[in-house]
Amino acid sequence: MYGIECQAFPTIHGILSVEYYGVPPKVHDGICVTLLISISDKSGQLPVIDKTDDYDWHEIQNPGLMTTVKARTEEGMCVPLIDL
Repeated sequence: MYGIECQAFPTIHGILSVEYYGVPPKVHDGICVTLLISISDKSGQLPVIDKTDDYDWHEIQNPGLMTTVKARTEEGMCVPLIDL
């Protein structure tokens, strides 16, 4: 499940960005939704994530960027993803 090798499940924090670029019209119509998801197991360790064609996973290496992203995981900092 999720291409993850451990008993970890993702925490979906919300929508980080929504992008649209419909040029030329009727050829590239669609949106890109970027979700902020954190993954760790019960011990707080990062799991091994398999590469898959369905997702692009990016591990943040830059400490300054990590601080910025961690701040976005706080409640109210992302648009909630609601399952209707």
